[in-house]
Amino acid sequence: MGRYLVHLASPAPEWGGERAKLPAYPNLLFATVKDIRLANISKPTKTVTLVKNLEEGAAVDFYYEGNLVCWTEHGLEMIQCVSYNGTYVGPKVGVVTTDLISPDGLAIDWFTQKLYWTDGETNRIEVATVTGEHRKVLIWSDIDQPRAIALVPMKKFMFWTDWGEVPKIERVGMNGDPKTRKIIVSKDIFWPNGLTVDYATETVYWLDGRLKFIASIDYEGRNRCVLAQQGVVYPFALAMFNNKIYWTDWGTWSIYMLDKTNCSGDHERAGGKAVVPKELFHSEYVPMGIRVWDPARQPPGETPCQKNNGGCSHLCLLAPYSPWYTCACPTGVKLVDNLTCADGPQELLLLAQRTDICRISLDSPDYTNFVIPLQGVKHAIAIDFDPVEEYLYWTDDEARALRRAHLDGSGQEDLIVTEVEHPDGIAVDWVARNIYWTDTGTDRIEVARLTGASRKVLINDDLLEPRAIALAPEKGWMFWSDWNERHPKIERASLDGSDRFLLVDTNLGWPNGIALDLNRNKIYWCDAKTDKIEVSNMDGSDRREMINDNVPHIFGISLLGDHLYWTDWQRRSIERVDLTGESREEIVDQLPNVMGLKAVRLGKVEGSNPCSRDNGGCSHLCLNRPGNNYVCACQIGYELTADERTCVVPEAFLLFARRENIGRISIENGNNDVIIPVTGVKDASALDFDITDNRIYWTDVKLKTITRAFMNGSDVERIVEFGLESPEGMAVDWVAHNIYWTDTGSKRIEVARLDGSSRKVLLWNGVDDPRSLALDPREGRPIGRPLTSWLDQVQKDMEAKGADWGHVSEGEVWIDRQEWKRTYQTTHRERSLEYYVNLLRYMYWSDWGDMGRIERAAMDGSRRTVLISKLGRANGLTIDYVQRRLYWTEITSPAIESADLDGGRRVQVVTQGIEKPYGLTQYQDYIYWTDWKTGNIECANKTTGCNRTRIHAQLEYITDILVFHNSRQSGWNQCAVGNGGCSHLCLALPSPGGSGANSHGATPNRQSYTHRCGCPTHYILAGDNVTCLAPRSFLLLSQKNSLSRLVPDTADCPDIVLPVQGLKNVRAVEFDPVSQFLYWVDGRAQSIKRVYDNGTHAGPLVPGGNHHPYDLAVDPYGRFLYWTCAIADTINVTRLDNGSSVGVVFAKAEGEKPRNIALHPEKGLMFWTDVGSNPRILRALMDGQKRIVIASDLDMFAALAVDRVDDLLFWAHMKKLETSDLFGKGRRVLARTQLVTETSLAVHGDHLYWLDRDQQHIERVNKRSGGGRQIVLARIAQLTHLVAVNFPSKQMLSNHGCSLENHVGGCSHLCHTTPSNSTTVPAVCSCPVGMILHENRRTCSSPPACGADHFSCASPATSTECIPASWRCDGQTDCPDSSDERGCPDCRPDQFKCHSGQCIDMSWVCDGTSQCPDDFDESHCCKAPGEFMCVSTEQCIPESELCDGWENCADGSDEKHTACTIGVSKANNHRVESPDHSNKSTYVAVVLTAGVVVITVLAALYYCHRYISGSSGDPLSDELGDSAGDPLSPKPARGIPKPVCPVGVLQKNGYRVGGKSAKPNMDGVRMSMLNGSTTSNSYDRSHITGASSSTTEGVPKGAPLLVSSSSLLCYPRETLNPPPSPATTADSNRRMCRDDYCCSSSGASRFRPYRHYRTINQPPPPTPCSTDVCDESDSNYPFSPQGRHRYYPPPGSEYDSDPFPPPPTPRSHYHSDGGVLPSSCPPSPSSAGRSSTYFNPLPPPPSPVPSPGSRCDC
Repeated sequence: MGRYLVHLASPAPEWGGERAKLPAYPNLLFATVKDIRLANISKPTKTVTLVKNLEEGAAVDFYYEGNLVCWTEHGLEMIQCVSYNGTYVGPKVGVVTTDLISPDGLAIDWFTQKLYWTDGETNRIEVATVTGEHRKVLIWSDIDQPRAIALVPMKKFMFWTDWGEVPKIERVGMNGDPKTRKIIVSKDIFWPNGLTVDYATETVYWLDGRLKFIASIDYEGRNRCVLAQQGVVYPFALAMFNNKIYWTDWGTWSIYMLDKTNCSGDHERAGGKAVVPKELFHSEYVPMGIRVWDPARQPPGETPCQKNNGGCSHLCLLAPYSPWYTCACPTGVKLVDNLTCADGPQELLLLAQRTDICRISLDSPDYTNFVIPLQGVKHAIAIDFDPVEEYLYWTDDEARALRRAHLDGSGQEDLIVTEVEHPDGIAVDWVARNIYWTDTGTDRIEVARLTGASRKVLINDDLLEPRAIALAPEKGWMFWSDWNERHPKIERASLDGSDRFLLVDTNLGWPNGIALDLNRNKIYWCDAKTDKIEVSNMDGSDRREMINDNVPHIFGISLLGDHLYWTDWQRRSIERVDLTGESREEIVDQLPNVMGLKAVRLGKVEGSNPCSRDNGGCSHLCLNRPGNNYVCACQIGYELTADERTCVVPEAFLLFARRENIGRISIENGNNDVIIPVTGVKDASALDFDITDNRIYWTDVKLKTITRAFMNGSDVERIVEFGLESPEGMAVDWVAHNIYWTDTGSKRIEVARLDGSSRKVLLWNGVDDPRSLALDPREGRPIGRPLTSWLDQVQKDMEAKGADWGHVSEGEVWIDRQEWKRTYQTTHRERSLEYYVNLLRYMYWSDWGDMGRIERAAMDGSRRTVLISKLGRANGLTIDYVQRRLYWTEITSPAIESADLDGGRRVQVVTQGIEKPYGLTQYQDYIYWTDWKTGNIECANKTTGCNRTRIHAQLEYITDILVFHNSRQSGWNQCAVGNGGCSHLCLALPSPGGSGANSHGATPNRQSYTHRCGCPTHYILAGDNVTCLAPRSFLLLSQKNSLSRLVPDTADCPDIVLPVQGLKNVRAVEFDPVSQFLYWVDGRAQSIKRVYDNGTHAGPLVPGGNHHPYDLAVDPYGRFLYWTCAIADTINVTRLDNGSSVGVVFAKAEGEKPRNIALHPEKGLMFWTDVGSNPRILRALMDGQKRIVIASDLDMFAALAVDRVDDLLFWAHMKKLETSDLFGKGRRVLARTQLVTETSLAVHGDHLYWLDRDQQHIERVNKRSGGGRQIVLARIAQLTHLVAVNFPSKQMLSNHGCSLENHVGGCSHLCHTTPSNSTTVPAVCSCPVGMILHENRRTCSSPPACGADHFSCASPATSTECIPASWRCDGQTDCPDSSDERGCPDCRPDQFKCHSGQCIDMSWVCDGTSQCPDDFDESHCCKAPGEFMCVSTEQCIPESELCDGWENCADGSDEKHTACTIGVSKANNHRVESPDHSNKSTYVAVVLTAGVVVITVLAALYYCHRYISGSSGDPLSDELGDSAGDPLSPKPARGIPKPVCPVGVLQKNGYRVGGKSAKPNMDGVRMSMLNGSTTSNSYDRSHITGASSSTTEGVPKGAPLLVSSSSLLCYPRETLNPPPSPATTADSNRRMCRDDYCCSSSGASRFRPYRHYRTINQPPPPTPCSTDVCDESDSNYPFSPQGRHRYYPPPGSEYDSDPFPPPPTPRSHYHSDGGVLPSSCPPSPSSAGRSSTYFNPLPPPPSPVPSPGSRCDC
């Protein structure tokens, strides 16, 4: 808060029984919106500006003795002061800078040095010292729109005006005592603006801005009289001095003076002449507040407050009763006795208000809401308080953070900002110093220290939409609500997350808030759907309703003492009730965006438990449990040591997968099993990790997915979710960053990058029942050196370094020296080191088929061999990378076995005391396994099986287990560096020729001896052996909810599922080989969608609506999609590149129903089936013309396909496949089938393929002979469509006339070819149904509908677009689809053609102004004025020789009719054209046209002049309902004329005199205008390009000017946002305009919209919903300027703009794009069938809403 010195000046004149001598010419102190000024009325032209650069100044006052001038500013929302001693003006000092919105009135008590002010937005009158200290609210009830304020310290009275719903003038003691409050004026009053007092006569003067008068009344409300009415335009502020009154007028921007002695209202002198007010000053800015700067206006006096501040500790306020003062405290602070205030507020409400955190003191009855000065509050939801350190804590959904700060806003900090999605509820454990919160995005309940350290997830399962949370630290309990619509509930658990207990799960809707009564063991909750507050015991018993009336949308709830407090979104209020349910009271109303709240009592800390003392001895978290049986807990990644107090980071630990959980178990310390908080696990099967980025990977056989997450459970990501049936085994290649998995259902082994990309099927043949999988990707010996040399180098290197690891420069080789010496040189002497090296870089898997086996293959799938057969059911494969052994569990004959990596030396390690071993892993000298039957996790020596120990018990059905330690993922190979140089997959290879090689020999296409590059399935490796190329010929197969690619006759896996999400009821599929987009018909949405084959860039091409797409076909050359519609029975065409509609090529005819469609774009032919009354197959050109019947007498149509290579047609019907040529000739039966269900045909290569839905397979036959029938794929459910894809050759793309290379043939709409045998494919342009082809044979347009003088644009977005015919082919695009510049013909005879092709008017040639882009129209012109240029010879002759009867030009052009018709006035405009130009000089009667234009313009000018002059004297409308008629804004200042129509004569080049370019003949219209409508805007190129109108002489700079080219009417600028008072503007550049002729201004006002002025005789707005009838779908938040999120009525609303109530449903902005959820996805607990009210609200987010990527299928 700013400080300044208050100077004491010389004493003011004595105030006695007689009036002191007053100056004849006082000084006026007044404010404008921009400055503060001082002027003497004797010199009205000379004013002194005291303060400049105000941001919308309003009221002003002064403290004469203290040399102080103060004022209010609406723009800055503050009160400021400067010191002023008559000569020197000090700097601005902010006195009141917070919690102001619209400070309208200001008055200084010069007796006690106090500031009083009104705020028309908060509806309060407040007081503070002149330095801004000890601020207090005096008046807050029964006040609505207070404005002016005046003080009478001598009488201890305060007066103010109120222009709200019930306008009035009131009086009260200066201490605000309600007992002294009195209304003195309540009749014949509308907008009481200004107010002043005559202390001598005890008279109050005021003025009314609506009724336009100045009146007076005494202090008691008697003796009312009207002083002035005549000459009062729109008075605002008022002052008086020495029998004169002075006022500012918004209507004239002036200050007036009038003698106040006469009360008649007409001021007639003795001579009978009416006296009008005298204008003293005229301002260039709107004048606002006014005061008379004179000491006589502040006479001195004695007060009880002068001595020792009256004994008051804070405020001493004058009172109109003995002892003539009272002591007062700052707002929110209690008065302990009559003199002393408490140290601060004792009881507070802390409130989250979306973008603000507020505090409301419960110690004072005004309940003023103060915003705590915090930074970056974006979307606060829940709030809690720590009574120990007095920090407030809150969740911010938009910032995704948990934050805290002190009550004064200091010490603000972010506590938790990572791995937070949508934090909702928050609760402080003030005893153990922990913080708990819920996250409805991650569906977790977490805990951390109050500093944000030691974070731990407590609960993450069976949480769907957790909301509120509350704690009972002494009891060791936490309570929370879950508002999931299917199963809302309230639960309880211990503070460590254990002992979870369901309290309430019946008759709940949206349980939003929870509050605990710790003394009575009660839990209270509020429900926004059932509209109740309920209570029960903490065990859920004795449930009863507490409040069930008038709580339409309750959100937050809190308890303090014997009262329960809550917020209500819809009532926008805070209420309270005592615990008996009686004495309900509204604390605060009209509060938008109310969220959570917390009622607190400062300085009172209760409760203790063992955690309150030294954190219970815990190093991280101390979590109390019932009975004070507390436990220590660690943040994730740590585990407790044996003392169960200290947390450490373990060197290694076990990871396990068990149905819906993934967890970790300590190896070193017992009792440390922790569930990793990953969400969405249904049935985890295989598990692995990547130690490089600290992620875990798992397969889920129930969800049929492969998923990954970080070790702390965050960032869960599905990397493979398509084409999986039963992924049982999985392993991570930590070197190449690939992931391998086995799929028991599809009988495949696949690989992909760790993010799921570049997916490739490695093995599919001979794979029966693949299960467990293990990898050894580490490098072997470098190739190219003799083995002995290499071994010597390894030995020397290890010896030299004395280390346990050796390195060879040619490659990366890592060998454990000690293990090699102990094992390889002793136990395995018979095996050379070369043997072990050659066993590296393999994958191993178990297969339960064919009596069970373990197989091995290179990591690219080559060199496959069976290691052990007839094994039974082997599982849990794991590799001992040190001893080069393979371990597995045997389920059939329970045992744990091992063997060398080549299958030799097989031994049984554990056979006794084992029942059903499943998961297995190895670490150092031990193996660890799980037993499904006993639920034990045990370990034993890996060699002998001895030292057997149980690690954990009662963990049944663990499917996988492994040790997390870096030794399990060591090593290196060439794929570790830059992915081996590969574009997709790098696959490590074993050394060639070693003992691991099989009969397959070396792998083809190797990148090197160490690795090879691999490609996704069906992609091929380019010649560089590094880059992968997409397939160019394949089949696309659709099932109901999936798309697959099929490549027959390939060495690769023939079919794969494409990763396309959101497929629902796929009916047909197509592929664009140019853009490589997949297209399909979505039967659920009735739309056509597209996506890349990698699943990216998905979106609709033809949105759903009234369509019913049936089949589709792509024209890759013309870039068209043809599709049939089963509802309209049409064939439609849509552009592939932008989704715009081209039109219909086949319209419905009687009895015809087109369904299947096929194209032959190389021949320009279209084929379709007609399933109408006469089933048949038809052919036409691709524009639908020249139809012929191919086949008729057909029943039970099934499919249609065209062979574009051999020009054959195929169709299926009546259980047979038929074929013919493209003309229907040579028809024959190709094959007979048993097809009954509708199917699909496709031609690929030499075969015809079809779907058999009944048998669920795909078959094929030779397309020519019908032989070689075979099943290609079997057991494929829900088949829907099949299409063949062949990429056109580069030559065809180049030769085809409709290709992009050939600019789509230059056609505006359709482009196709005609059947031809030539190598080039010529293009033919044509039009869809309802359009015609122009003479240029390129452009389509609608049949002439715009008139002969207009051009019809081809494809308007809405209605027919018409532009002047002269704009056609003028080189500038005017139609939305550019059709006016397509296929432009040669220029007309009256036009000149530029080299650029543009046509211009012949009269513009050689006129001195270039119209052609290349200046060609001025390049051959006669230089001397008055000369004529001969056409052929370019000879210039004098104008006297023109048309003189003699041919002076060699070509006689000077005597031709054209030249003579134009006459000599145009002679100098003529120029010659080269003979090769098509258009010769032909002139039109320009003079007549110009005359018509001039007459039209003059008529328009006359009309404007008559209109303006005729209305200049009209008063504003007095109709209350007409917002334009309300005098809400300053009128134009005198001397500034109203806007006129500055329309100059349009020159031939489209330039207006003195102005910028405008297109000639600006009469472009839409079809609606031609039909007589006047609502559409005229087409004006300057509006599109941003060109502005020119200024006109006589119009002031900045004056608004908008001219319609069609009507030439004046449109003065519209006033937008009103300023802070009953005015619509405060800017001098704004002007009043009639409502009918106002256009929007260039930009919205920066000023905050003021409250809409209520009219007395209008009904009030609807009551905020008393029940949940507001539809939550009405969620368009209107935001006010300056970032304040307040609600205002829509334009034209007649109601007061009090904040709109939020909707009844908690709904969040963050769950959709743009803030609006798709209509098909319920936003959250929505109330079905509820009707919408007049509200258009913005629900504060955190609410019942599905989290992103939500659980409904949007």
